[in-house]
Amino acid sequence: MIEPRGNTGTGSANWTSQAFGPGASGKMEMQHGLMAIDATIPQGATMRWSLIDANDSSIIPGFSELEDLEADLSIIDFKKYPMVQLKIQMESVSESPIIHSVKLGGGIIESFTNNPTTNGWSGFSSHSNGKVTGNGMLYSPEWRLTHPFSAIDMSWAVTGSGNFEACFTDSNSCSSSGWTSIPSNGKLQMDHPSTTLNLRWSGSGSYSIDFIHVDLHRQSSPLDARIDIGLDGVSEWSFSNEMIGGWGLQDVFENGEKSVELAIAPSGADVTALYYPIRTGPSDPSYESTGNMMLAFTAVGAPLNGVEVTFSVDGNDIFTESLGFIQIAAT
Repeated sequence: MIEPRGNTGTGSANWTSQAFGPGASGKMEMQHGLMAIDATIPQGATMRWSLIDANDSSIIPGFSELEDLEADLSIIDFKKYPMVQLKIQMESVSESPIIHSVKLGGGIIESFTNNPTTNGWSGFSSHSNGKVTGNGMLYSPEWRLTHPFSAIDMSWAVTGSGNFEACFTDSNSCSSSGWTSIPSNGKLQMDHPSTTLNLRWSGSGSYSIDFIHVDLHRQSSPLDARIDIGLDGVSEWSFSNEMIGGWGLQDVFENGEKSVELAIAPSGADVTALYYPIRTGPSDPSYESTGNMMLAFTAVGAPLNGVEVTFSVDGNDIFTESLGFIQIAAT
């Protein structure tokens, strides 16, 4: 817990975490993933956070003075930024904000301290004293991540008869049969990895919920898969190329890097490319080459306005998306 001494008065305070990321050591060694901050922010107070490069203390582009309590840090290129630090600034003119906890590496925290409607929760009938109450159902917001997860580990404090369920597709596609029950121990190993998570409480009567914590276990995809019969050093079959990502996940550009910097002059344009998997031949239920694609765009230096992105395949424009003004990360 981070709480200014006395918790009253006018002023500001700063706190900076240890370095964390794939290049860190000990318990702070982790992949960049979903970050969650559990905080109480009274009226008249502010809490802003930034990510800084642990090597030179420079700001990570797209992560400067944000107020969101959740952020997907997996869009950060771990080759460029193997270690980062979280810097939090709090200001108040009366009662001070309190940081109860921070979850790194792929986690969700919902303590219902603040109005859950603003975070996308629905289905409850009332909210007070850090609890939501209702009858029957409670629905979470939808979380979309850039890197797949293949297991979840939940904990919660609930009074009432029912259980939590998860859906791993777009919320509009979660039918009555598309939900998977979460075991009472909170641990669920998924049949297939996903980048989308929806949760709901399904009960037969009234409920009261204090908190929900979720850990998302990152999918580990094999790299440079090969079959070498006879162990003679000659691969009879291989799925290896610097222009493609891990098994079942295309997460690199054609130069083999996870991020590229584009130089765009005023009213100008720039181009980058990536290889997109397709399926040819007879249909096979064990392999599907189409799926959601997500890209993150961040202004490096000065913000950009009037940004448009066009996706083309073999020189044919597929669609154009207007992103407008970009300062922080846009997906």
